[in-house]
Amino acid sequence: MTSKQTRPAPEPENEDAMRRAWEARSRGLLDARIGLAETIQALTDELQGRRSEAQLAAAQRDAAMAESQGLKARAAHAEQQIHAQQQRLAALAGELERALADLGALRGSKVVRYTAPIRRLAYRVRARRL
Repeated sequence: MTSKQTRPAPEPENEDAMRRAWEARSRGLLDARIGLAETIQALTDELQGRRSEAQLAAAQRDAAMAESQGLKARAAHAEQQIHAQQQRLAALAGELERALADLGALRGSKVVRYTAPIRRLAYRVRARRL
């Protein structure tokens, strides 16, 4: 064969088979491309959905964190109020003990014991006037 040799002309049957094979290959490639495009679209849609879910979850997390901080601040304030009330209660309890001790001392004094009948009489007279 020389460099300028030409190929023999394809036979009509062979040419028809090649054309059918080429068309089948083209259809197969087109179907594969369509399938890939559908898969990519489905994955893109799913990714978009996941991103929106992630944004919603992040917003819910931020809201929960803000609520948690608010509750912590309220709890700290309530603890301060409890501590102040406990101190006030301790002060009032001490005051009550002192007043009861003073009252006990006064009840045991001679003045109260000796004037008891007179006071009873005065209370009865007042009660009759009313």
